[in-house]
Amino acid sequence: MELDDISNVPLLPVRDQGKAQTCLAFATSFAHENLHGTGDYLSPAYLYGLAWKTDPILNGHNGLTIKAVRNVISDKGQVHESVLPYEEWLKSIVFPNATYFPRESHFLAELTTVSHNFDEICQILKKAIPVILGVNITDAFHRVDKNGYIAEPGRQEMGGHAIVALGRYQNEQSKNFLLIRNSWGIAWGKEGYALISQEYLMKRLMFAAILKDKGNLNGTCD
Repeated sequence: MELDDISNVPLLPVRDQGKAQTCLAFATSFAHENLHGTGDYLSPAYLYGLAWKTDPILNGHNGLTIKAVRNVISDKGQVHESVLPYEEWLKSIVFPNATYFPRESHFLAELTTVSHNFDEICQILKKAIPVILGVNITDAFHRVDKNGYIAEPGRQEMGGHAIVALGRYQNEQSKNFLLIRNSWGIAWGKEGYALISQEYLMKRLMFAAILKDKGNLNGTCD
């Protein structure tokens, strides 16, 4: 079983969010990169930092909300990673804030929540559209076997976490799985990817969402 054969979108190198609670910013960024075919990373730091301006409760140690993400990528957009590199942002004195860069090109998108139904999610994946998932995970997420399967069900609750679904897989026992992309670096799972079972996901799914194109705003010299 090759994960490339399961995914409906290109499997780019997985990034590491570190200790900051930026999983939704990373998951959204990947879906956004795929939507616009950017060919390189968009800045999760920019997404989180601009959300901070309207929601000061964000301090780097708590996660984004769907509402905050929707507002930023629809109204402000995202810039390329090179404009605000994540690792530099984490170490900066302005963290978790981010400066708006009006002269840079901004990619825009509309975030839309979709059905929690497993088959309907799979139909979206068939169209090569990544699905952003919010899941109440357990410690099972820290135990991924050599074939990429997440152990289940887990014994300890770990809280909410955002990931991206990329494709569907059915094993020899006809058990359904989704291929997911995490943001815990390449040491997790199989180079940062893993298979999550339908049973585990459906018991713990908080939201499912996709991005739709709103074009982009070219930088200005104002």
